[in-house]
Amino acid sequence: PTFIKLGQVLSIRPDVLSPEVMDELSRLQDRIATFDSDIARALIEAELGRPISEVFEELSEEPVAAASLAQVYKGRLREGGHVVAVKVQRPGALPLISKDLYVMRKAAGVVTELASRVSSQLTDFKALVETFGEGLYTELDFRNEGLNQIKMAKLIAETPNCTGVIVPDVYMKYTTRRILVSQWIDGTKLSDLEPARIKQGIKDAQEVFLNQLLTWGFFHGDPHPGNLMLVNSGPNAGKLVLLDFGFVG
Repeated sequence: PTFIKLGQVLSIRPDVLSPEVMDELSRLQDRIATFDSDIARALIEAELGRPISEVFEELSEEPVAAASLAQVYKGRLREGGHVVAVKVQRPGALPLISKDLYVMRKAAGVVTELASRVSSQLTDFKALVETFGEGLYTELDFRNEGLNQIKMAKLIAETPNCTGVIVPDVYMKYTTRRILVSQWIDGTKLSDLEPARIKQGIKDAQEVFLNQLLTWGFFHGDPHPGNLMLVNSGPNAGKLVLLDFGFVG
């Protein structure tokens, strides 16, 4: 998962990579292999400390989406009957990522040393890996993501001219280190839309992202097309949805 995450981050960096390489890495944004649903269900019960049937009235048999660190199921809470997205962390993610980061840090030290000998390159690649790793460890605790999501929703709601963008509600009562339960949004990812439809939401997106950077000092750190959707139906139809707040700045 570490290298998939790194590829996703680099897939939106035209200042670092060529368009051809970015296009190849964009495949990592929403085309990730899933893991066994029996394992996911066992993890949900272990995290919540009770059977799934006591918390969820419904839960999809198979994941509806998969990402680098987790996969998502569609469910319905018994309490309130709310339709939700249940994000479940990949098993063994923490130790595997720790090993990956150790190898990356060692390699980065060698690259930094060699680059300093043969060129004027002064980039400290080891420091870059350490910063990347710090963010990745924070992202592994889904409670952080839930709180980030709540904070972003509040900032958007309180700011004029940002009504064209929404953030799913979070159910912190059912959110743990390895499970995130949030509002289900019926939407289509920007990566699956025609350019003409994407264009409709550009003005709203610009307003929100400029406020993130220039006013709030709190921004979504992973805005690749797989983390952005347009709502298909309901009172928020046509609005832009921001997903995945594990990586913020």
